[in-house]
Amino acid sequence: MKKLVIAIDFDGTIVTNKYPDIGYLKRNAKKVINELFDAGHEIIINSCRQGREEREMVEFLLDNEIKFSEVNQNLSYRIEEYDNDCRKIGADVYIDDKEYSHRIICWNDIRYHIMRKAKRKPSLSVL
Repeated sequence: MKKLVIAIDFDGTIVTNKYPDIGYLKRNAKKVINELFDAGHEIIINSCRQGREEREMVEFLLDNEIKFSEVNQNLSYRIEEYDNDCRKIGADVYIDDKEYSHRIICWNDIRYHIMRKAKRKPSLSVL
């Protein structure tokens, strides 16, 4: 199985959107995120929060035992691999409520699609 880097938005995706406050944990968010992390995928929490609000978010994640690799920064091995630490978080999958604005986020569906993607073999392109 391919190990993926998964960037996950916080407000509106992991928790209900109550920004600048922290909303309620969304149904199955913790379960699915922790399953993905335990399966070997890297989880980057990618949020617009900074300063005090970012610290409160990290505290919420830790208090709720939600597993993650990084917050608002690229993975160090990817920075070295690409010799680049750009502003955009480098990931294989991005999960954001804005991406799913036409419907409610269903964490069970997200788990299914990510696990399918992780099992795919890289495609070979013919030039």
